[in-house]
Amino acid sequence: AACGGGRRTVMETRRRVAGGAPEPGIQGLALFLPEIRMALQAKDYNGLKLILREIHPVDLADGWGELTEAEQLIVFRLLDWTRAVEVFEELDPPHQQHLIANLDDRMLGEMLSDLSPDDRLRLFHAVSERFRKKLMGVMKHDEAQKVRERPVFPEGTAGALMSTGVIALRKTQTIRQALGTVQATARVRMADDLNYFYVVDERERLIGSIGLRSLITAPQDITVGEMMSPVSLIRVKATADQEAVARLFSHYDLISAPVVDENNHLLGRIT
Repeated sequence: AACGGGRRTVMETRRRVAGGAPEPGIQGLALFLPEIRMALQAKDYNGLKLILREIHPVDLADGWGELTEAEQLIVFRLLDWTRAVEVFEELDPPHQQHLIANLDDRMLGEMLSDLSPDDRLRLFHAVSERFRKKLMGVMKHDEAQKVRERPVFPEGTAGALMSTGVIALRKTQTIRQALGTVQATARVRMADDLNYFYVVDERERLIGSIGLRSLITAPQDITVGEMMSPVSLIRVKATADQEAVARLFSHYDLISAPVVDENNHLLGRIT
């Protein structure tokens, strides 16, 4: 359950497909528990690091409760950084709160920076007020400001379901600048969202889109505005009910669509 269960995780999907069968994550971690505990008792942390590399992050998170709280802290600190962030994203809120309470501010701040905007927001909604204050204290100023300013949409609306981790390009950027923006802000976990990009004006209003192929093949010194497709694409209001969104996707055979507010400001993407 990633950061409060706001998104559908691989773990949850597996559980539904299994139809109530034993949870594979707990079984997966259980296979390694004797080795993990032997390494912990011997303080063989290099050996423990090698063991942890054999366990998928989802399986680690799924079986996290099989470890004692003391073991959880040691194991988490020994994980490679990318895997630690992935495990944290998949943990249930009580386990996340335990880590928040015990990680030092520097490590916690870096981890928050590496979470996607959606996971950061879900985390704030999932933890108690005491932990929210601690998170605000270690976050970068601009990230904390975005969390404060992000509107909270009712459950079951497009705004609650959307991903905010979209890369918006400006029409005045050159193609070279736009590619720089993509390279600087793209995340590995956003790889499926890099086929095309939304284009906004100076007021963050949605005005068009441009494909990755166009960015790569276009002359580097012309502007995004010259290459983009004008905004004829279908958009979804953030307040739209999820059933209405589902009908829209079915009618137009959509894979994803931009989400906007009442003034056409780009807020995110829904898939």
